[in-house]
Amino acid sequence: PVAHTAVRTVVKKNNLGNGQFTEADYTTTFAEPVLVSRDGFKPLVARRSNILAQALAAAGGIPADLAGGDPNWVCTGVSEVDGQRQALLENKNTSDGSFVKQGDKWKTSVVSQVLEDGLVLVGNDGEPKTIHIQQDTTQTTTSDTGDTSPVRPGLSGVIGNGASTGGGTVQALPAPDSNP
Repeated sequence: PVAHTAVRTVVKKNNLGNGQFTEADYTTTFAEPVLVSRDGFKPLVARRSNILAQALAAAGGIPADLAGGDPNWVCTGVSEVDGQRQALLENKNTSDGSFVKQGDKWKTSVVSQVLEDGLVLVGNDGEPKTIHIQQDTTQTTTSDTGDTSPVRPGLSGVIGNGASTGGGTVQALPAPDSNP
């Protein structure tokens, strides 16, 4: 008699990655993404009121109770002289200005500290108040008072290689005498 041996069948399971993926990885489906277009000219973040702009413009203003009752004083800059920082305080209405350093008494306050971008003042109540350098938001404009008038010369005559512009010619000035 002939003996038959059973043929062995080998079933391979997921030979991609040696078991790193499960059956759910191959059968899972996802919803289609919803693409929303936005107006590229509309900012994502916008200011709702100009209160913040007004607060930033007023930055650097020194409260009146620290400035002897005058609300027109501002911190306009900080400098360092011989290794010691000084803050420049200016009154825009009276054109007064003073440099103060740490420990100085100024008006009705004491300079507690001079920072890189401002200073700390302590008033009679003992509460420290940080004053930042005022950013000048106003643009300077020049007014024509009539004392000066702009120079607008009408150019005409021979210029450069003899080409003529305009209608007339420019007369040459005589050379100055060496003897007065």
